[in-house]
Amino acid sequence: MVFENAMLEKVEFVNRDLIRKILAEYFRDAEKFEFQLIRQGWENLSYLIRIGNKKYILRICNRMQFGTYKRDEENLLFEIEFAQFLKRNSLPIPHIFETITGKKLTSITLEGEKYYVVLFEFIKGREINIFNKSKIQNVARMQAKMHCLAKNWKPARARFLSGYTSHQDWLKETTEKFKVPQNSEYLSLFKQYRAILNKISEKILAQEPKEMPVLLVHADVHEGNMRFVGDKISGLFDFDDCRMSIIPEDIGMFISIILRTGDLASIKKKAKIYFDEYLKLNKISKAEMELPYYFAVEKWLVPKFSKLRKQIEVGDVETKKFSFALRQSKQFLKLIRYRVR
Repeated sequence: MVFENAMLEKVEFVNRDLIRKILAEYFRDAEKFEFQLIRQGWENLSYLIRIGNKKYILRICNRMQFGTYKRDEENLLFEIEFAQFLKRNSLPIPHIFETITGKKLTSITLEGEKYYVVLFEFIKGREINIFNKSKIQNVARMQAKMHCLAKNWKPARARFLSGYTSHQDWLKETTEKFKVPQNSEYLSLFKQYRAILNKISEKILAQEPKEMPVLLVHADVHEGNMRFVGDKISGLFDFDDCRMSIIPEDIGMFISIILRTGDLASIKKKAKIYFDEYLKLNKISKAEMELPYYFAVEKWLVPKFSKLRKQIEVGDVETKKFSFALRQSKQFLKLIRYRVR
């Protein structure tokens, strides 16, 4: 995707001298340190920092605007305030360190542009991609508690994050920009994609906004943004997509993991495990329980749609990577038909 290069192009400018300058804002003596790039994308660059026997995560944030969401200083500070609120209420959120002068957020200049920087606690644990019953239940409880807390949160800051005032806004932005490539060999497949997206649109737009309150959500709860020690969640991080939205979108991101793997019977079983546990802590409407499936399909299908289209447009259709993506897409289309009806 185009967005992926936004921060990758900045990696070469992040050197030891720059890291030293950043750390000097947090520590009075930070000359002896090691740093390693561990995560990169269009939203941020994340570095593992070692100072003696202690570890930290340093994140350099992109200031780009993605749709209605603008990553300016005010919104980043709002994200930090929300994350700290969740941590105070016993959710597994990493601690955010202040600078020597008491700031939660600092900044650097790369090629004449300002970028914001945050220093986080290092979270022990491992990323997992197979969710058993206990892990699914733990994620459901965490999300249910987060949603309950968000409903009653009274932020100190005067403004809310950029985001969506209704699910109609979210859907309009998400689906309108994807066009079907006019390639005869794959036209049928992409027409199936488009038809499913249209059905998703109809389902989501048919819901009344009053049935689904808009609140602050994480919006990116998936395997890459969690760490586990055993079956227990040791950390939830990456609030980069945090914004005002509806509960089905937030649940939908995690449900998309369930939809990606297994046969129809196992998908239904895992989804039931999730909602049985979620409803113990937070009661939601029938519409809010149904729509996560559609959001989940969208969250998985749209990136795949975009990636395949781009590969076709540049003629990259003979690679193993393309063949795998094509097979995966066809399998996924079969699995989700029972929900898109």
